[in-house]
Amino acid sequence: MIERISKKYAMTEKGARDYVSAVFWSVLVNISKMLPVGVLATTLSGIVEALTNGTDPRTGLTRFLVAGVLALAALFVTFLIQYRALYEATYRESANRRIRLAEVLRQLPLSFFGNRDLTDLTTTIMGDTETLEKAFSHFYPAMHGALISTALISAGMLLYDWRMALALLWVVPASLLMVYLSRRMEKRHIKKGLVTRRAATDAMQEVLECAPEIKACNQKARYIADLDRRLDEAERDTIRGELFTGSVVTAAQSFLKLGIATTVLTGVTLMSRGDLSLIPFLMFLIAATRVYDPIGSMFANMAAVFACEVRIERMQEIENEKRMTGMTEYDPDGYDIRFEHVTFAYREKEDVLRDVSFTAKQGQVTALVGPSGGGKSTAAKLAARFWDPAEGTVRLGGVDVSTVDGEALLKNYAIVFQDVELFAEIGKEFKRRFADREVNKILTIEASGIGIACVAAEYFHCPVIFAKKSQTKNIAGDVYTTKVESFTHGRVYDIIVAKEFLGPGDRVLIIDDFLANGAALMGLSKLVEDAGATLVGAGICVEKAFQPGGDRIRSMGVRVESLARIKSMSVEDGVEFC
Repeated sequence: MIERISKKYAMTEKGARDYVSAVFWSVLVNISKMLPVGVLATTLSGIVEALTNGTDPRTGLTRFLVAGVLALAALFVTFLIQYRALYEATYRESANRRIRLAEVLRQLPLSFFGNRDLTDLTTTIMGDTETLEKAFSHFYPAMHGALISTALISAGMLLYDWRMALALLWVVPASLLMVYLSRRMEKRHIKKGLVTRRAATDAMQEVLECAPEIKACNQKARYIADLDRRLDEAERDTIRGELFTGSVVTAAQSFLKLGIATTVLTGVTLMSRGDLSLIPFLMFLIAATRVYDPIGSMFANMAAVFACEVRIERMQEIENEKRMTGMTEYDPDGYDIRFEHVTFAYREKEDVLRDVSFTAKQGQVTALVGPSGGGKSTAAKLAARFWDPAEGTVRLGGVDVSTVDGEALLKNYAIVFQDVELFAEIGKEFKRRFADREVNKILTIEASGIGIACVAAEYFHCPVIFAKKSQTKNIAGDVYTTKVESFTHGRVYDIIVAKEFLGPGDRVLIIDDFLANGAALMGLSKLVEDAGATLVGAGICVEKAFQPGGDRIRSMGVRVESLARIKSMSVEDGVEFC
């Protein structure tokens, strides 16, 4: 039973056990509510009997008073224990549910996130868990407690007097059936409401994020009209759902009241025939006021229960996703990366890679060259098992990476993406280090330094100039030029900057990605010197301090600021930073 509850309500095993306990105490609370009814019926019976026999009706009143106090005490104690069983356990389980979801998400492939609306996913993790927190502290235990306690009380009533019990209880299954039959329609309204509300949220977020662009392009009216339309749709769906729910709940609660009428009619009929005395009749009338309360409250919360079912289904979809699991310990034979007839697609029938085979040898540099969207980054991500290929095999040191746990695998990888946020932080740091140098031009060399230089320029609020490695048609007129030897490519380049972009009044900051032998930096410095401009410094992302470039440039009196300095690097010992 515990396993079934855990699976049905997306709970941990501990949460399922706590839930059973909460239901148990809810049942006791509902039964305890009937104790005052029993005490009252017994008291009235004693009073009537005393009056009939001509004795003092106050005889035994103390006994009845004590019984009443004990009944109230029992009610108080069960309420207190129920409260602790409900709320403390529910909030603890809510925290565990969020942790479990986070753990599941950590093990899912990136394809899952690519195919899911992030707003919807955030709603599931935060909003849905919060809704379930309220549901399992208020609605679900009360609902199941009401059903079980009503069944037990009904059994007792049937044993006492089946005729009066049937007159009192026949409306309960009829009302429950009425609400249950509306379940499918209710869930349909809830799902539709979630979709339209998410669309409205997305539209609102777009308006907030793009407010400057909307204003600049004079598109306010169009965006506001679209937002109004989406909000109206969400509001209409919400109202329709609430009206439907309210109609069903009101009808069911009203139907319950028919039980009081049938109880009165049946009791009067039986009393007129002499088959029922006054006291049992009064007891059933009083019981009618208590028996229907848990069921009526349950009906009032049915909309919330149905909404929770939808949210539980959404969580179960996440938990049932195929996870990327595998060996946590493995022993690769070297670190060659081998692609064997690999085919992969982000979307069905749209292959990014098709029957790709190659080997990236350990200790060698392997470059994947191709146009944007050609699959270069995809291949790198497949190697690190961000996704699994549709066909073929990716191996690291002879080991199929699809058989290795993602975290264990990534211990052998170092990946640097073109992360815009990282670039922004780099630009911000260069601005901090050269804030006092009054920079009005940033100079770099094509092509790797351009992206970093452009981001840095946003913080300096100045233009970017990049030296080209060849004369092109868009460079007209006089130019500054110098020669730069590329140790990477083993050739000498003529780097060129048009004179119209660089002059004596400029204060220039050079930005580049790597500093090794310093040839590029010396070439750029020569261009600044030829232009009569002032070189205020050089900002470098990564400096290979074990090569002479940094010392060479600093000896020229140039201020060099490197964000990272590598002391040594080798296949055997890895990378050591200064």
